[in-house]
Amino acid sequence: MGRPLLSTGCLVSVLASLPPEQTSTSDVDSYRRLVQAALVDESIFGIFKILPAYRFVLEHVWPSLGDEYLQVTKSMSPSVLEPDFLEDLRRQNDVGSPEVWDFGWPVGPLSPTMLRYVKVASDVELLLGSLASKHA
Repeated sequence: MGRPLLSTGCLVSVLASLPPEQTSTSDVDSYRRLVQAALVDESIFGIFKILPAYRFVLEHVWPSLGDEYLQVTKSMSPSVLEPDFLEDLRRQNDVGSPEVWDFGWPVGPLSPTMLRYVKVASDVELLLGSLASKHA
């Protein structure tokens, strides 16, 4: 399915090298500059999710890990995978040109990172109950 963009060892090394005043990987200048540029330049906004500075922080879930998130979600809280919710998620494929993989039914083409967020929604639902009445 694909290789990780960053190995665990590489990510740990990068995180360990962050200056103490940085609290996350998004505190790096390259990420902040990219976000600022994407806000004012439509050509950058159109592709920001495939650029290295963004992928390092947010779009680094490889397809096999996305599939693992999907399998766990299917087994623990399949109600999260309702068609309208998945359709809303697929619309995110149009924002910033993320790398998209076809995960088959019921998900279809989606960024592996979005499946991480689906898993988080599943975890929240397991802890707090149905989210159906809690979205706009």
